[in-house]
Amino acid sequence: MATAVVKGLKLRVTKTDACGLPLAGNANRLVTEGFVTATLSPELKARQDLEQQNAQGNVCVSDTVPAERKWWNVALELCNVDPDLFSIIATWARVLDFEGNPIGFRDKAQVDSDTGVAFEIWTGGSGDDDCPPPSDDSVFSAATSGKNYGYLFFTGKEFVSGDIGVQVNPSTFRLNGQTFAPKRWGRGPYNVAAIDSDGTAGRLLVPAYNETDDNHIVFFRTPIAPPAETNGACELATTSIFTEPNFYFGGDSGEAAADVAPAQPMCDAKTYTVTVTGTAGNWKAKVGNDATANIAYDATAQAVQSAIEALSSVEVGQVQVTGTAGAYTVKLDKSLGVLTADSTGLTGGTATVTAA
Repeated sequence: MATAVVKGLKLRVTKTDACGLPLAGNANRLVTEGFVTATLSPELKARQDLEQQNAQGNVCVSDTVPAERKWWNVALELCNVDPDLFSIIATWARVLDFEGNPIGFRDKAQVDSDTGVAFEIWTGGSGDDDCPPPSDDSVFSAATSGKNYGYLFFTGKEFVSGDIGVQVNPSTFRLNGQTFAPKRWGRGPYNVAAIDSDGTAGRLLVPAYNETDDNHIVFFRTPIAPPAETNGACELATTSIFTEPNFYFGGDSGEAAADVAPAQPMCDAKTYTVTVTGTAGNWKAKVGNDATANIAYDATAQAVQSAIEALSSVEVGQVQVTGTAGAYTVKLDKSLGVLTADSTGLTGGTATVTAA
């Protein structure tokens, strides 16, 4: 497949440990369009010529040690980005407003070397093989549009700020660091690659790190579109969503790792707990004045989510429901109305909604 890289589209950063393991936390992932450039420059151990002369001055032994990449130097130029980005990349403290919203940052003297950051960059540019001619009518039900993106992945650490200039010209911020081997990223916590001919979005097909190559970067073409930009940093979940049978690395008894990553928690959402009691019957969820169809008293979390997603006022991706039958956590996009419940169809019980 021909590869073309024209421009950067989205950047996702994820907090990791010093070996590339994603770290669960309330503000450990962020997606932005606010980067100007991302430059990777190889730091090389120079090629060495080995030569030994004998007593007559003739070369008796000659060999070379080839050049070796030690790491890549990373230079990021950022423009109009959320302060949370500096907190994730450089571990700088945030400056908050009176409502607790991040409005700035404070630098610190010590450079952090105990944690790292995973960078995923989606690039534009069409390739020659993006739109192959169809051979049958299955093209009408294909999961992807035919458009492909460039996907660049690397992990970095020890980021420091470049010069900060205040001038007449537009100002940007620069952060500089270096890559490291992403040994614990595995296949990643996100769906970034097609895992079948239908274009189903799934995790990396193989782990990001290959011990033989000792690689620091991964680049390929993917039909999976970049994620939506987030409003600040979002919660990153790992073991709480990668549960049996959807293991992150695999189970103790040789169970395979999940091919498709579970959905991450919704970012910047209104959170509710819903408790449903009773021995039979149905209840309804209401978003604003829009009521769902009947929901069984013992419905699964996925059934509740599907019922809410079916509302005309709700789009797919604006609701996330987790939990077990009768005990749900519901996250709604902040643009939606308040969540309430109608218990009149339940037998011997109620549906109670509490804002978290």
